[in-house]
Amino acid sequence: FLDGFRSGWRAGVTAAMLSAATWLLWRHLPLLDQVPPLMGPLFIGIWSAILLMLGKDRKLCLDPGVQRTARLMLEAQTRGATLALTGAGLSTASGIPDYTAGHWLDPGIPVSRYSYGAFLADPESRSLYWDACARFRDVAAIAKPNPGHFALAELETSGCVGATITQNVDGLHQAAGSRQVEELHGNISRVRCLACDHVSEWPATGSWRYASPCCDSCGGLLKPAVIAFGESIRLATWHKADEKVGECAALLVVGSQLAVSSAGALLATARARRVPCIFVTLGQLAVPILPDDIMLPLRAELALPALARLVGTAKPGQARQ
Repeated sequence: FLDGFRSGWRAGVTAAMLSAATWLLWRHLPLLDQVPPLMGPLFIGIWSAILLMLGKDRKLCLDPGVQRTARLMLEAQTRGATLALTGAGLSTASGIPDYTAGHWLDPGIPVSRYSYGAFLADPESRSLYWDACARFRDVAAIAKPNPGHFALAELETSGCVGATITQNVDGLHQAAGSRQVEELHGNISRVRCLACDHVSEWPATGSWRYASPCCDSCGGLLKPAVIAFGESIRLATWHKADEKVGECAALLVVGSQLAVSSAGALLATARARRVPCIFVTLGQLAVPILPDDIMLPLRAELALPALARLVGTAKPGQARQ
């Protein structure tokens, strides 16, 4: 069941001891003293050991696809580690809806009003954009990392995951303990000056409805430090992300449909290097699945702790203090 994993030998020894104990006690148990033990003690020992070793993660830990993924990540650890690319599907279990569903936008307002071009040209569009981002910020501020975030942090600590590139802007990776994080689309907790690039705290709630917030240093327009529709990713951020894809030995895509061009470009770079690609998502991917890819149609908050358990990290799903 656990061939090739660190927990396999422990499960094997435990199963043997439990089977032997059950065999010895068999004839002393009521209702069983007249029944030949045959293979009963063995089966009891095996499944009891699996339950003890894997607990609530046992079903996914025994899934062939999850085990194949764990073996691939262990192999990649000796050649540059695995790079995680995460999307909105990882944070939905933390109570943050997928932004593509339009949850943050005002009903009846065209999406074009929230574009980067509209933000630059129209004060009313700026106000709409600030309101939408404020709603997102308020939800992200009270959201807590889920077991998927914690498992990625533990995988990073063990050296199995070298870094995480995230399309999310909620900061939950860092809250869970991940240190090597590149935020492709920025972070909703900060604002940035479009003129001098200065990063600062949010202005007073609702102040943008009366006047567009401006930088205290240079007077330039302030904007929530997240990428808007039609806005380019910061060049330095893109170079760092592309560099990490160029160094990884495997790519683990979690909770992303890869519908955004930047994520698709990073996947294309990985495939050009013939890097193994793993997809953990319940959604329909916007890119084709190749024969050598691993597709795990599982919830990220369940699949990642199982992967962490299989590669032998300590206490997946718990925050480091």
